Amino acid sequence: VDFDALFIPDYADRVGMIAPQLAYYGIEELPLLGINGWNSPDLLRVAGAFVEGAIFVDGFFAYS
Repeated sequence: VDFDALFIPDYADRVGMIAPQLAYYGIEELPLLGINGWNSPDLLRVAGAFVEGAIFVDGFFAYS
């Protein structure tokens, strides 16, 4: 693969289907980047090791 990372702007349910497919096609060492929709325990339950080390952004409000 000729790029440094893969940005997947989708939600946890779809990322849970995409990440294992990437590994199936030999794209395992590529860092995955995502959006706040990844902030779900379901993603870890479904994709587990396939999203290990992934980075996603999310909002934070200290006074919430």
